[in-house]
Amino acid sequence: MKFHILFFEIIKKKYPKTYIAHQLKISYSALLRKFLGKTDFKLQEAIKIKEILGTDMSLEELFRWEEPEGKAKRRKKSKKKINKIESYIRGKL
Repeated sequence: MKFHILFFEIIKKKYPKTYIAHQLKISYSALLRKFLGKTDFKLQEAIKIKEILGTDMSLEELFRWEEPEGKAKRRKKSKKKINKIESYIRGKL
């Protein structure tokens, strides 16, 4: 499964994803769909996230897709499975 570098940056900086969703004025589930690539981030959302994170990365770099080490099969994810993925990524950082 691939993730935006953005996902790793949010975890690294310890921002709650609910806070990011609130700042973008979207639901938490909508944010997760964007992280998983089911829907796209709007340009305004991307710029707002970059400002929130205070990163010097370009938007192209921040929203680049990367696959974490190890293989993961793509299948329908429940909230519980998404939490497991987040824990796995935290362990790799």
